[in-house]
Amino acid sequence: MNDGAVAAETVASPANIKGLSAGAYALFSLLVILLAAYCGVVLQSDWAAVRALGFSGFFVPDAVGLASTVDLAWKSDWQSWPHFITLLGVVLLYGPATVLGSWAATGINVLLLWCASQIFLASLYSIFDTRNARQIALLATALVASNIYIIEILQFPNKEIPLLLLSNVVLYVSVAHGSLLPAAVLSMIVYVFRDGYAMILLVAMTLLFCRKYLGRIPALIMLAAMPTFMILLPISDLAEVDSAVGRNVEIGEAISGDKFESLGLFSYLARLAGNVANLGLRPQMVDVSGGIYVLGIGFWQFGVVLLSGLLWAGYNVFSSDAKRAGTALVIVASILGIAYGSFVQPRYMMPLMFWLSLGMVESRIFRWVSLVSCTVAPMIFLALGGLPPLAGG
Repeated sequence: MNDGAVAAETVASPANIKGLSAGAYALFSLLVILLAAYCGVVLQSDWAAVRALGFSGFFVPDAVGLASTVDLAWKSDWQSWPHFITLLGVVLLYGPATVLGSWAATGINVLLLWCASQIFLASLYSIFDTRNARQIALLATALVASNIYIIEILQFPNKEIPLLLLSNVVLYVSVAHGSLLPAAVLSMIVYVFRDGYAMILLVAMTLLFCRKYLGRIPALIMLAAMPTFMILLPISDLAEVDSAVGRNVEIGEAISGDKFESLGLFSYLARLAGNVANLGLRPQMVDVSGGIYVLGIGFWQFGVVLLSGLLWAGYNVFSSDAKRAGTALVIVASILGIAYGSFVQPRYMMPLMFWLSLGMVESRIFRWVSLVSCTVAPMIFLALGGLPPLAGG
């Protein structure tokens, strides 16, 4: 099969959005994001009425907690906070919200998401046929903005939306333009939002450097060696090296205890499988009262995108096209790196959601495999009693 053969099967022909200008794309992408923000405002303003209809899960707990954190941080001594460096980006970025309220946070998030969309489009111009770039970017933007998780955090300080923008910038600089040192420096900015993810990006930049200067095969060998290294050097052995690692181990112990601690390969593969498939194949969309858990639907939406995007990356990582392979290399390295953590955390792949959307937007095969799998598998797990516990409501 020729490189790009799967990619050629797009959702719709370029003629469907024929003549879409740069200005029109900027406007349409903004309208899509503003519509998502409006849906979030309506959902969270009238949540009591919606709850009466049998729904729950209208707020992301982490985002609500970060809103309090940002407010308190501006009223107290920052240096007294434990691990404050990993909150610094959120505190500085969303500072205006402490004075102006949730509308300021919404405005910041809409702007960040729109900028991420423009950077994504700019990257696509150097990777794909320019006739398809705006179509692909607009559909990817719609997939991102329509995700219920994203809709629910648009009124709050959060880490996912800033990281969506930063990830797109890093990939634009590193893959589209081949400037790896600036990309590595930009990855360090990610540290003040999510330290562990910044480390993963630095590993990915190292792999891109290897591919650029040593060739495709050495880069693939290094990528294949990542799981071996992670198995031989469990994350618990590095708990004292960096605060991010130590905190990950503490959270992992609180969530899953030590049930996989001595299982080595199985432990890593179990976390990898969970990160790849749990949200799409084993979603929980029902709360303890028997109502529909709305946030669970958002996680399932991302699970579908994640699975399709990983299929796309797994195929394209072997491509002779350096830019396609480079993009895929970052995605595969990220999922392998996230599985190195001490607990299953697929949400940490959300910063790459624009790029993961390529699996849904660009390939008919990967799109249908993901949609069918993520529709049939949950019903099978439900019948077998294999879904996660009911949501709290």
